[in-house]
Amino acid sequence: MAASVERQRALLEVKTPDRPLRVEVNKVDGDSLEQSKVALGRDISEAIAGTPRKVYGDDALMSGICSGDKVPDYLARIYRDRIARRKLGFAFLRGTGVRKHVSLEWDEEVGD
Repeated sequence: MAASVERQRALLEVKTPDRPLRVEVNKVDGDSLEQSKVALGRDISEAIAGTPRKVYGDDALMSGICSGDKVPDYLARIYRDRIARRKLGFAFLRGTGVRKHVSLEWDEEVGD
């Protein structure tokens, strides 16, 4: 081969990374995430019950969301986190006329 071809060939070589490009989620996190996806899908299905799914988007996509298969990972993580889910719920209620009322309850201690 000509020297110019050898030089071009040397420039085209690519080194592969030593570490994997994708970080894998540990098995425990994955299982819990799948359970959250199914639970969130069930809740969405309850929320839109009585209305055709195609009103909210593509029928096949909405069917996948209601089954939990198409629920995004980030949304399942929010659903799994109790504080984040509560904040999201309050955000959904904003502007709907629902008022927030805080109530404190406790049992009276006997003997005081």
